[in-house]
Parts: sequence; structure tokens; C-alpha cells
Amino acid sequence: MAARHLNAEVLAVVCDFLTDKPDVLSFSLTCSAVRPVATQRLLSMAPVVISSSKSLRCLHSFLFSDAAARTPYVRALTVDSPNLDEGEVSSYDPEDTPLLLDILSSTPCLYELSITLHRTPNGCVDDLRVLDALVQLHTMRALNIDGESPALPELVARIRAPLRKLGVLFVNLKGDWWHPAAFEKFLPHLAPTLEELHVNDFCLDHSDFNENTSLSDRTQYLALRSLTINHFFHHPLLEHLQYLFPALDRVLCATFTDLPIPEDRWVDIRAANQRAQEGDSESHSHPWKRLDQLICNIPLFYILALRCPIRLVSLDACSLDHRTFATQALRENPPPRLKVSLLLHDGLGVFDELFPPELAETLTHLTLCIDYSNICYGLHYPANAHAIATLQWDHLMERLLQTVLPLHHLTHLRIVIQADIRHPFSGLYGRLPCSEDFVQALRDPALRLEKAALSLAGVLTSARYVFLTTRGFLADRERSDDEWVYTWRVSERWLISRAWRVAGPWAHNARESQSESSLVELDEAFAEMIMEQEELFLSLQDEINHTGGYELWQPEPN
Repeated sequence: MAARHLNAEVLAVVCDFLTDKPDVLSFSLTCSAVRPVATQRLLSMAPVVISSSKSLRCLHSFLFSDAAARTPYVRALTVDSPNLDEGEVSSYDPEDTPLLLDILSSTPCLYELSITLHRTPNGCVDDLRVLDALVQLHTMRALNIDGESPALPELVARIRAPLRKLGVLFVNLKGDWWHPAAFEKFLPHLAPTLEELHVNDFCLDHSDFNENTSLSDRTQYLALRSLTINHFFHHPLLEHLQYLFPALDRVLCATFTDLPIPEDRWVDIRAANQRAQEGDSESHSHPWKRLDQLICNIPLFYILALRCPIRLVSLDACSLDHRTFATQALRENPPPRLKVSLLLHDGLGVFDELFPPELAETLTHLTLCIDYSNICYGLHYPANAHAIATLQWDHLMERLLQTVLPLHHLTHLRIVIQADIRHPFSGLYGRLPCSEDFVQALRDPALRLEKAALSLAGVLTSARYVFLTTRGFLADRERSDDEWVYTWRVSERWLISRAWRVAGPWAHNARESQSESSLVELDEAFAEMIMEQEELFLSLQDEINHTGGYELWQPEPN
């Protein structure tokens, strides 16, 4: 009987359906014939990272041991380099430049490149020959550049590949922020193809224009459909945004927003933004037709006053002070999908009339991230010491039920309650006594989560899925010789998540009474899949709050 051979083409098709690295690695161990196919899949499914001379040499050796079968499958490459302090030695050897050049010139399907360049010499990474090689990468469609090198704007200006995605994550050494006038020096040649732009620090203001320059003198990025800004400063002028990016219809994300504008001026800027959407023949811009996602904080959401349909709105840092602004903006433009992060610094009043009746008519997916902390944020979020110290689990659940009760079209609900607790309590360092009962309820919710899910499913007549999570950490202050310089050591972290499908004859019809409610618990993997499919995401700010930012450290595991 003739020996049967595995069909390599069929194996490749099967492997293409694997999306997790552990699955691909397991697939590669089945037999020797599968290993080359799995290797190609691993190379193509995620960026290949170079972070030192050692990793560069290893990658070069691996790729060129079978160049014909491996180099064509490198789709994305990340070349990372640290910002060196004076006296520090680079992790890259200048003699390794030919190796990096070999990789760049021998990857014919390289689609995405991420690179970091700093002002200090960093071995082979900032070699002029490497920069010249980057310019010659005509297959590139996505480029992310970080760092502080003065050569970076010129590098972007020299790129001739038809980029679709660009990350301007490097520092503007000639000013505090990037702005439209600064972009004119290195970005306009990419305007015909650029669809996604990611900027680290961005300012959009009248100060960018003087009597000799008008809005119409700026380049329009007619192909751009997504704009992400890490730090958005000053006035959010919609007329300018609409003119510069007239085709924007996918994502507008302002991760962190610093608006040095008194609240009594918000109404005026908001009115100007509303006028910019009226389609006035005298206006330089035309209103956007739609947005798929808007990710920002409450002040920006309110001031932009967008009228176009928005499929998913993600709002950060809703405090008691800003709740009325959120309510008004949601009343005027209620989305079908919403994520709101609520700050409990001033107690449960942040829930009062948060969701207007207009939202109840459209909302089908809701994610609530509720932040509880004993840190006083001074002028930004004046903490109510009594509210923080006396909060109870049952009181929060009661308010949650009252808040979601009117949402009669809601099918998917995710609630995350996260805590940031610092010890010792001291007014000097802005930490207040917390509610030990509430923190204990979060650390060990036991049957509380299931009881809460039953109550929520009972009042939400259209609910299909309920996801509940409690997470957080306790941190202790580390001693220091300087009382004003201190770090935090995490003493405990917790993460408890449960998810349910709402089961029963009412699953797609209005239920008559809470007593009919029953839940089918989902396993973790299936719950994660549903949350991903239904876009029940948390924001970057939510995750930073959960980890405690950069001031926390954890002991090494034993």
C-alpha cells in the first residue's frame, strides 16, 4: 500500500484559522511536516520584535537558515530601542547594522513597521543606512514612529510607500504639541492614501492661524477615516476637525484630554461646534455623516456636540460634577452602544438621572466601569470623605437597578467594579478612610454577583447576557527618607468575573415578573468571546486606573 502524504496546502489553510499562539505551537508539535507551516503562521500572525543585539542576531539566524520559506512571511516588525541616559550603553552593537539591513531588504511582504529613535546614539538602530533602508520599503502600509530624534519628521517626509496607517508618536522638538501647521512640513504627501492617523500630542486651536493664514490653506486628509489622539490639548474646534479630516467615519479617539477652558465657556464653544454642523455655505467644513466609535471624556463629548449617528460611544471619568454634561450630550445624540466609567469619589449621586429617556429608546449594549478609590484628587474630583467611608454593596446594587430599569431595549450588560485602596489613610497624602465592608464585598463577592445578576436580569426585560466583575488592589506606602517622595507596593490584587446567559421563554420577549428569571452561567472562554464579539470593551484609561498607573510596583513572586 502506497504511503500517504499530508497535503501541505491543506495544512496551511487549517493553520490560517488558528489565531492564538499556543494553538499554533501545539499544532506544530503534531509532526515534522506541520512544523514549517506553523512557523510561517507564527511569523505572519503578530509583529516580530527586535529589542537588542541579541534578539537581532537570533532573528537573523532564524530567518536566513531557511530564507525562502521564512522571510516572505514576516508581515510586521517592531524595532525597539530604549532612551539612554548619559553614560548608559546601548543594547545594540553598531557592528550589527548589516544584519538589520539584511532583514529589512529581504522581507518582501513587510506590511507594518514600528520603530523607536532617540536623540542619543543607539547602536545600529539610528544608523543612516538603516534610515535609508526604511525609506525604500515600498511594501509598507503601516508605520509607527516613536522617540525624540530630530531626524524623525524628515524620515516621514521621505517615505514614498502609500501608507494607510501612520503613528506620529514622536516628540515635536520645536513645540509642545503637534498641530496642523507642523504637519504641513512632513505629512501632506501621504494625504491621498492615509486612512488611520495616531498622534501622541495634538493641539487644534485658533493660534495655529493668523491673519496671513486661513483654514483653507491647510492640507485636507481626504482619505482619513480614523483619528486617535493620545493627548488632546486646548480648544476642540469641530470646524477645523471636519475640514482637515472630512471623510472621518470610523474612529475618533482622544484618550486623554486637557481642556484649559473654564466651564462657563464650554457652552460658547459647544454652540460654535453646533453651528459648524449646519452645512452653512460660508463654512469651510461639512459635517461628518457618521462615526463608528467615539472614545473620549465627558467634557469633550459635551463640547463637540456631534449630531451625526455614532454606533459606539465610550466615555471616561464621569464624576458628579460632569454628570449633567453627559446626560445632556446623551439626550441629544443617544447611541445604541455605550461604555461609561463612573467615579464614586462623591458617592452614588453620579447615577442620578444619568441616562435620559432618549437613550432608553436606542441603547442595546451597555458597559459600566465603576471606580472606587480612597485617593483625593483635589480640585479635579473633590472627594466626599463620608461617601467613601460609608459606601455599602447593597446601596450600590440598589442604585444600579434604578439606573438600568428604564433601559427596555438593553440586551447586553457588563458591569466592572474596580477599587484602588491605599494605606495608611492620611489627609497629608490625599488618602481617606475607605469603607472596609465595601472593599471586603469586592474582594470576596461569593454569591453576591449571582444575586446581582438575577436582580438585573429581572428588571431588564430584553436582557440576553449579563457580565459582572470585581477587581482591584490594596497598596501600602513604602518608606522613604524624603516624606514627599514615595512609592507604593501592591500587597494584594483580586479579579473575580462571572457571566450568564439569561435563559427562559422570555429570552426574546418582555418578561412579566422577576420571579421568572433564571440564568445559565458561561465559562470564562465563552464569556470572553461574547464580550469581544459584542464590543463590551473597557478603555485604556480604565485599564490604567485598574493597574494604578506607573507609581505601583509588585514584589517578585517567590
